[in-house]
Amino acid sequence: MLRFMKWAWGINTFGEDHPDLLERHDDIFKKGNGTTYALTKFVTDKNKNQARLEIDIRYALYHHREYWDGKTWGTLKGDSQFKNIFATLVSHFNNPKKLS
Repeated sequence: MLRFMKWAWGINTFGEDHPDLLERHDDIFKKGNGTTYALTKFVTDKNKNQARLEIDIRYALYHHREYWDGKTWGTLKGDSQFKNIFATLVSHFNNPKKLS
């Protein structure tokens, strides 16, 4: 999992290593200050043979399925695209022929 973390984000917070999947900007968070990723915790449980990665994500609007109407304030309706993006990252990591 640590190799995956380094491959997917390393020390970059704006998705620079995989811009096609991770880089998003909007009218407020311009290029260079869009969706950010912070790897905040890596937890292992030897008794359960599990490892967990915690990621804090600050979204630019276009990382979300629903777009902002420019008027309504608060939480956007719908889900983040990150679940599918993360699955694609894992798939690319596990298949070196697809690595970007």
